[in-house]
Amino acid sequence: NPVVSDGAVVYGNAKVSGHAWVSGNAKVSGYAKVSGYAEVSGYAEVFGNSVVSGNAMVSGNAQVFGDAMVIGNAVVSDGAEVSGDAVLI
Repeated sequence: NPVVSDGAVVYGNAKVSGHAWVSGNAKVSGYAKVSGYAEVSGYAEVFGNSVVSGNAMVSGNAQVFGDAMVIGNAVVSDGAEVSGDAVLI
């Protein structure tokens, strides 16, 4: 089952499913989806129509937004931004 813990928030039409984990002060919003075994942590933000799935990790102050997809074993960290139609695998 998905886990949302600590000060993390999921709002709007965003969805967290599968065994995904959202923790720390992370935010998932808009129509974003976090699924599989993906992790979003720290002060990371996932929003827009973006997708984080598989074993992907988004952490630190990273942002994933727009129609971007972070999937498979991809890692986005620190202050990195993934946006537009980008796909990281």
